[in-house]
Amino acid sequence: GKISIKTDKPVYVAGEIVSGTIKLRAEMPIEGRAVVIKVTGYEKAEWEEERSRQVEVGRDDNGNARYETEYYTEEYEGENVFFKDYVTLYTIQGTLLGEHNFPFQYKLPDHLPGSFKEKREWTAHRHYVNHNDEDYWQKNKKRTKGDNRELEAKIVYKVKATLDVGGFFAKDLKASQGLIVHEKLDNLITPAQASVTRQVCLCCCIPRGTCTINAGFDKNSYAPGEVAQIVARIQNDSKSDVKNMNVHLVRYITLRSKHGHTKTLVDRVAAAKYDGVPAQNVKDMHL
Repeated sequence: GKISIKTDKPVYVAGEIVSGTIKLRAEMPIEGRAVVIKVTGYEKAEWEEERSRQVEVGRDDNGNARYETEYYTEEYEGENVFFKDYVTLYTIQGTLLGEHNFPFQYKLPDHLPGSFKEKREWTAHRHYVNHNDEDYWQKNKKRTKGDNRELEAKIVYKVKATLDVGGFFAKDLKASQGLIVHEKLDNLITPAQASVTRQVCLCCCIPRGTCTINAGFDKNSYAPGEVAQIVARIQNDSKSDVKNMNVHLVRYITLRSKHGHTKTLVDRVAAAKYDGVPAQNVKDMHL
């Protein structure tokens, strides 16, 4: 026999109802007990970090130890199944033969995190100390100049269909499909604003007055594909011209290993540059 599962669409928002069909083809009679689905969500992270240490490489003419900096790589990983649910869709009595369709619906919880995937490689350009003990390097994950560092992090959802087949020697029929889940927007969507005032100095020490920036987003939560609207007011009360204003959209990703070690990635997702404000002027900008 053969079983397959297909959802009506590939992308869902947390809190939505996932619907689809489980198809079963039994070329010979199958003693089935139940059709079950399992919905899981898990997160996984694997990454490498470069470390350095001082190692003794010999002695000088006076018998004093000589040290050099040795660079090596430590590997970290973490995995967590944060969501798992089983639902028995249909109870079967008797045998199954031929083709059968089992429609299903499943409501996702409201507060699931969104699907995510990040994979990177970068090259290290370091000088590594030579060492004759090959076992030592294998144990300490030796890297040679130009070797790659790797990082992978993901949040993955999957729905699995199972035909529970009775009998000790019988094998259950299983099929699975990945799901893309978007995080549900906060119900309390409000504008987000911030303000900062700084002293403008000439040659880093001669005060020229202050400059104030009031900036805000039209809301504090966005869905993928939406455009973030920024409104800013620049009040330049100083005696110096503000030549330009730079806007950066920054993303923070925090990885956590199974032993509690964390690594935070800071990425500039987008950047734009705008004209500045002359001295003793105010400028309103829609970005």
